[in-house]
Amino acid sequence: MERLSYLRLLVLVVSVGCGGAAQASVVLLDDYSSSNSGNYVSYVWGGSPAMTFSVTNGTLAPIVHGSWIGSGFYWNGGATMKPGEGVSAIIQADAFNVQARASYIGLCLSTSTSSQNPFRFMADYDKLVDSETDPVVWQMYIAENLWGEQRTAVTASNMSPNTPSLLTLMRGTGTDQATITWTLSPQVAGYGLTGTGTVSISGLTASNSLYFGPAATASTTVPQPTWENLTYYSVPEPASLALLFLGAGGLMLRRRRAG
Repeated sequence: MERLSYLRLLVLVVSVGCGGAAQASVVLLDDYSSSNSGNYVSYVWGGSPAMTFSVTNGTLAPIVHGSWIGSGFYWNGGATMKPGEGVSAIIQADAFNVQARASYIGLCLSTSTSSQNPFRFMADYDKLVDSETDPVVWQMYIAENLWGEQRTAVTASNMSPNTPSLLTLMRGTGTDQATITWTLSPQVAGYGLTGTGTVSISGLTASNSLYFGPAATASTTVPQPTWENLTYYSVPEPASLALLFLGAGGLMLRRRRAG
């Protein structure tokens, strides 16, 4: 009977440990209720001027000056995306301008905060192909540094100016650790962007952690896009699980000696 109790305890601990390993911890890094500029490192791409941002009423919005520019910030507050981890933010694409275009708005990934040309995952209302006859659609625009790009059409339901959608980037594990899965989902029933897809970051290994943060291309000619709630999804470290099992083993040994 005593052995059965120990066995049940062990099964319970293993179940809790495995469940914790399967579910990522959710950490709200920045709700933009105040400025956390000390936790960000700025970047630009394509020779663009640096973009500055303002924090107002729980949102982060780019401040631009004149022509279209693109840039953003890496989060530098200690969290980086490792295999099995992810990041998300609520994004609001701006209203259409007279050319039926919208500013690009999303998140970026990079192996270094010194990189000025990160991977950019941004929602946009534009043409899937740069052609006069191609229709304008809502899309996920993915740019790899300054070279390759990928455009994927997404579903847009009842899109009105500043409709919030959740953009989530999740990194794979094992043989898929270089694969990033992006997902767009509405934040208000019946309104927002819906879609998913994957992209592989060439040369990425388990030893490479990814920095992340907001990314935008915007202009003063259209209302500005915004971000809310930069959120990090972490995976419990193996060492934490080992301590859990070690503690359970010690408890069982103590109970046996006491008996």
